[in-house]
Amino acid sequence: MTLDLTRREVEALSLMARGLTAEEAGAKLGISKNTVFYRLHRARARNGGLTTFALMYQLGLMMGERRLP
Repeated sequence: MTLDLTRREVEALSLMARGLTAEEAGAKLGISKNTVFYRLHRARARNGGLTTFALMYQLGLMMGERRLP
């Protein structure tokens, strides 16, 4: 399955997969937590309504399948 994600969406997903909150991920990315939530919402919408966890899993960010960017 090929995901339709922007670089910033992948960055936000990667940080949250590491256990950061939206607020912490936003601080690292220089954006607000609301912008993090918006990016995740758009990512889910463009990818058939997958959950945030499912997007992380598909990216290989869960279970140590791939190095986190």
